[in-house]
Amino acid sequence: MNNRISKILLVDDNRNDIELSKHYLSKHFKETIFITANNEEEFFSKLESTEPDIIISDFDMPICNGLDLLFSVRQKYSTPFIFLTGTLNSGDAISKTILGGANAYLFKENIKSLPQIVEDVHQSSLRKIEANKIKKAQVTQLKLRVSKLNAIVTSASPEDLKKLAGEIADLVEKL
Repeated sequence: MNNRISKILLVDDNRNDIELSKHYLSKHFKETIFITANNEEEFFSKLESTEPDIIISDFDMPICNGLDLLFSVRQKYSTPFIFLTGTLNSGDAISKTILGGANAYLFKENIKSLPQIVEDVHQSSLRKIEANKIKKAQVTQLKLRVSKLNAIVTSASPEDLKKLAGEIADLVEKL
């Protein structure tokens, strides 16, 4: 598993804010490529062509809404999504970002914290990926055992039933 963040997609209609984000992030993520988008069309084009490790987006932009971008991303991707904004001024807006699937949000006035937020979100994402791999392996193992148990039950002799009881005890113990 690659633990390094190789590509970050920055979305903001304000070029100065993008440059400021790149400034703080590049100090911490020296080998990371920063991809930028200023509008919705550019965002989706770059999302498809670059497959970023993390997306950082403004919330309120004149041409597109960051929340709409998030909802669109979540329909197809699990890419970590962070809002970096100056306009999340209500609890309702903040809750919509989290309920919509954002991994974090940060106010632009706290931009110095952005590298740590990105690192935290990335590490959390890696842990989820690893946990999903483990769950998939466990489900596969469980399906194999159920298949074996099914084969034993269909030809159930007394010895086979004892074997079945042992298998069931093992399964219960592992749960």
